[in-house]
Amino acid sequence: MIVGPPDATGVCYPTLEAEAVGALSADEAEAALAAVTLQPECDPTPKAVAAHSSEEAALSADDAKAALAAMTPRPECNPSPHAVAAYNAAVEALDAGDAEAAIFAANDAVKLQPEWPLAWSIRAKALNDFRLFADMLASVLFLQFIGASYQPEADRARASLQALFAQLPGFMERTAGSDSDDRLAAWSELQEADPTSLQGRAAVYNEWLHDAQRLREAEVALAKSGGTADEGNGMDSYAVARHTLTCLQECAAEAGEFRASELYKPPPVAALAKGGVSLLQFLQIRRPNVPLAAYGLGGMERVEADIELKIGLAIELGSDPSVHSDACAHYERSASLVGSTRVYTLWAAATALDSSLPSHERTAAVLKVHELAVAAGIWKVVEQRPSFLIPGLTASAWHDPQSFPACRMLEAEFPRIREEALSLLQQDSDSEAPTLFRSHDSTVLAGGDWCDVGLYYNGMRNDQNAQRAPQTSALLCSDSGGFRRDCTSCSLGSAYFSLLRPHTRLAAHCGPTNARLRAHLGIVVPQGDCEMTVGGETRRWAEGKVMLFDDSFEHQVHNETEEARLVLIVDLWHPELDTDEKRLAALQHDEQRQTYRGVVDRSFYETTTLRGH
Repeated sequence: MIVGPPDATGVCYPTLEAEAVGALSADEAEAALAAVTLQPECDPTPKAVAAHSSEEAALSADDAKAALAAMTPRPECNPSPHAVAAYNAAVEALDAGDAEAAIFAANDAVKLQPEWPLAWSIRAKALNDFRLFADMLASVLFLQFIGASYQPEADRARASLQALFAQLPGFMERTAGSDSDDRLAAWSELQEADPTSLQGRAAVYNEWLHDAQRLREAEVALAKSGGTADEGNGMDSYAVARHTLTCLQECAAEAGEFRASELYKPPPVAALAKGGVSLLQFLQIRRPNVPLAAYGLGGMERVEADIELKIGLAIELGSDPSVHSDACAHYERSASLVGSTRVYTLWAAATALDSSLPSHERTAAVLKVHELAVAAGIWKVVEQRPSFLIPGLTASAWHDPQSFPACRMLEAEFPRIREEALSLLQQDSDSEAPTLFRSHDSTVLAGGDWCDVGLYYNGMRNDQNAQRAPQTSALLCSDSGGFRRDCTSCSLGSAYFSLLRPHTRLAAHCGPTNARLRAHLGIVVPQGDCEMTVGGETRRWAEGKVMLFDDSFEHQVHNETEEARLVLIVDLWHPELDTDEKRLAALQHDEQRQTYRGVVDRSFYETTTLRGH
């Protein structure tokens, strides 16, 4: 209900009956204090839920009695016209369904007239409507102290928190599941149920970043084809990324506020009633509905690290040209909280593109990031930097191919493999628009054209291409040389014909895992400047011979001749992953394990249109 300004007698209409305000009993005060003792995991008891965030506002029994006695009798309600206007604005905002605007207006009313019960009551309703239940409960003692109507809103906040905590175990179980769609749905539902959930919001914003990336790729492809923006879907990847950045920055700010709320000790209620700095701090502090302890040991640091990483990504996606130095600052912050392979990889990549550094300084800066990652235990050596490192495997950039039956078999079958490969190459060159060897638009492509014909990918077979090279495909799924068990069963590897057209360079990069080794069988090797460097050692291909290396080590490739270079690439399991148990343990997802078992146990290959790499 909207109220008018006070009349000549100073009485507000309609008025709240001035009930006698009594001091809290010792039992009531003790209950308020006890209610904030929460369990450390995301499954607090209903008793803990009841008023966990009242810790900041709860007073001891003696303090409460003294403060209440000092303010009794309560001054008559005599709000100023400005306070009334702010209150009315809060009511109108609530009626319009804008709880956030109502909170701002109610806060203004409270700051103008701290002792006015109606201002606090409308604020309590607005906080609940905006689902800031912990913030609402933090003011319960003061609401009671000044005689404001609070019980319905307090009951509503407690019931909402009880429902939220009852749902949390289910949310957490789903967000850890293997179904990516259900994981995202669970995060979205958690964000809806609890807008203070940094985890839920960050996960949803991460999907927005994926959307921005997909839009960017479509925009690049459209530009390459000569299309215009009018032919796109009307969405702008830069706008999506910038909006996401704003939301992530709000998350980062709230993370700091949530930490501050743990240290914040609210002033006595008498101080709040007097207004001033104490009241402003009380109104501004933000409290999470789920206490930080529920994130588990180090959980809050993980959440903040994830938010900082995503801010870095959003900066790079939302800036044209990208402001890599700004992104680096956030990647560094993320790494300082919780280091991960991903953040150090992104940090190094952004550093390599940082135009604020002279080119000769960038290499040293990138090396420094890699050294920090090694010092943090992310990688063992600077040269080997996969995104998924299996600890304990022997690390060597180059391996002897003659120690592996599959490599010896590739050399023995070279004439048949070469015949099929040259036939594919001839068909491709005869076509007006080459379609067999498809260009691979890789981020490591520094110039030229890198093409392939994929046969096997992550334990699956590209049947269409397999029919174009039937002898090679049949060899790679046979038991001869152990191909089926030791090569194409690898759910982390590929097999494909790889073509580097003239004047093509692949920048230095690392493969995704050390669970595999990579074999190159030379098929067409031009004379001249055409070679590969792995782990600092440079070698040339030879036709009919296999080179075997660990592509999780940094490597770069170039063909600066006037002819194309053609090789057959086949990935093998790392020799120390020599049993089913070890290989299954090395795989990260159940789908990968099922694919492996299908190949090894039943010689069954799922069909894919993917090509490799």
